[in-house]
Amino acid sequence: RELRDRLAFEYRGHCVLEACRLAEPARVKKQLSTLGQQDISSIHCTQQAPLPVPSERVTELANYQHLGTGDRPLHCAAASVYPKR
Repeated sequence: RELRDRLAFEYRGHCVLEACRLAEPARVKKQLSTLGQQDISSIHCTQQAPLPVPSERVTELANYQHLGTGDRPLHCAAASVYPKR
């Protein structure tokens, strides 16, 4: 279960970085809001181990750091060449 959650979090982190690179705030907002909803539903479904509060998970995702480059969403948005930024 922990591996599945970690892989899902890493995938969402990469999706947030890509949305920031493409200067698409709607996609960023969607990723952050659906993460909160998933955590709430998983808390209600399984009460095995205490999970972080959904707002903490959203904060972790908003501050996600790419393991290879060290980029964060703010870096990607600032370096974006798209006009929406």
